[in-house]
Amino acid sequence: TPPTDVDECTAGSHNCHIGATCINTVGSFTCSCKAGWTGDGVSECVDIDECMQTTDICGSNEQCRNTDGSFRCQCATGYKNISDGSTDTFDGSTDTFDGSTAMNCQDIDECLQTTDICGSNEEC
Repeated sequence: TPPTDVDECTAGSHNCHIGATCINTVGSFTCSCKAGWTGDGVSECVDIDECMQTTDICGSNEQCRNTDGSFRCQCATGYKNISDGSTDTFDGSTDTFDGSTAMNCQDIDECLQTTDICGSNEEC
């Protein structure tokens, strides 16, 4: 009778990196870094910085923020997402874009939103 294949992936006897996926093969296994990561799958899996790799990954008036294994687009400071009315800022907004829906970032008119933004004898 032919030998029974041992599934090293299920048995946990593989040496894949924590950021990799173990793929069982007959008599062995392979390791492959998960989507958004690069490396040999055994000794390392390093996050791919999609924001640095593709400079125009986000739309106009948006900023890209790298995340572990992915990225997020947010309206740049001073812009708001008119798709849902939120005022998104790059440093603290919860309204982000992951590529599945379009954002529409429009300039915020601070002069209309904030009274007394300018000093006396100044015009906004």
